[in-house]
Amino acid sequence: MNNMGISLNSLILRKISNGRNTSFWSDCWIDVHGPLKIRFPRLYALETCKTCSVADRWVSENGVWLGKWSWRRQPSGRATDELSCLSSLISGFVLNFTRDDSWTWSLEASGDFTVRSLSNIIQKRLLAIEDSSLSFRWNSWVPRKINVCAWRVSLNRLPTKDNLMRRGIALSSSVCLFCGKDEESRDHCFLLCPIIKIIWKKVWSWWRSPPSFSPSLDDILKGDFEFLENKLVSKLFHAVCLSLVWHIWRWRNRILHAQTDSEESSIRHEDIFPSLLRMSFLWTSNRASSNRFVWDNWIQKPGVLVQPISS
Repeated sequence: MNNMGISLNSLILRKISNGRNTSFWSDCWIDVHGPLKIRFPRLYALETCKTCSVADRWVSENGVWLGKWSWRRQPSGRATDELSCLSSLISGFVLNFTRDDSWTWSLEASGDFTVRSLSNIIQKRLLAIEDSSLSFRWNSWVPRKINVCAWRVSLNRLPTKDNLMRRGIALSSSVCLFCGKDEESRDHCFLLCPIIKIIWKKVWSWWRSPPSFSPSLDDILKGDFEFLENKLVSKLFHAVCLSLVWHIWRWRNRILHAQTDSEESSIRHEDIFPSLLRMSFLWTSNRASSNRFVWDNWIQKPGVLVQPISS
């Protein structure tokens, strides 16, 4: 979550009532910008009791709410500016001693946590990252797991053997699990390996791509296909390509985690192309709801498959 720029601490806010069970400096109780110790570091450094509660520092005297500070020394310089900003921020705040403090989820008006709201912000963050990347385009016609896998491939964040070794993880071998010859890198695993090339050539033949068609892995991930002029057909082809990327990684991991040599050999000699045909048809036909999908056309001429549903 933090790697995606999403801070759960800033989304879970403290709803103040009596202020007795909420840390003045460490809990997020003012807004979604984080704890006050982060926002006002100079004041926090001067605080004599860093575990003080909101009720300790915000009190009512003669009907007026004001700060009851306890500094190691009187704030000066930039600390004075921070104190002025802090006082302005909490000015007008009133404690309610009839109720206890509680937690609230900032993404819902009700304050209650929902998986949907968290899922939405994760998806928006992924889309924002995608927009800032030239090597991946999100495709709504395949499941989220396919997009996430392809996004991680575009960033070279999958645990391929070369990545693991660069991080100091000792491996018995760095060779590709498919061909057993070259080092397993991102581009080799998903495109350049002779075994994987055979599958891609089946896809190119299935889609009747021109003989000169030889895209890079980044071209595949971002859906850069010049031979397809129709945007919907290009999106469909991109969905198939992303599905194959996921199938390749799944196939690779099944080989890696095989329990016996015979099981490994059996998995290694599987043909994942039929599974790609079935699953990509299932995924796209369920998500491209405004188009008609026919299995016979899918097998024989997928490039002219996308047709509007007649009313």
